[in-house]
Amino acid sequence: MTPASGVYSIPNVPPGKYQLRIFHERALPQNLEFLEHPITVPETGTSMALISISETGFIPAPHMNKYGKEYPPGGGAEGTYPGAPKQ
Repeated sequence: MTPASGVYSIPNVPPGKYQLRIFHERALPQNLEFLEHPITVPETGTSMALISISETGFIPAPHMNKYGKEYPPGGGAEGTYPGAPKQ
């Protein structure tokens, strides 16, 4: 799992050939398959190029309130969220 910066490292990988696979919980499978590719780790280690996951076609995730719960149904007479400030 990467931090917010997106920078990652995989330490102590033995030299050899590997298949790089990437996962993102909201990415479409075909977007991730496009990024999959073989890599070879030499004796001295290697650094990888930048990997960018497209935001096009992401699977929408439900939006929860700050407590991790669903928002209450309906809204006010004006169609706003019941907790919205009154104008």
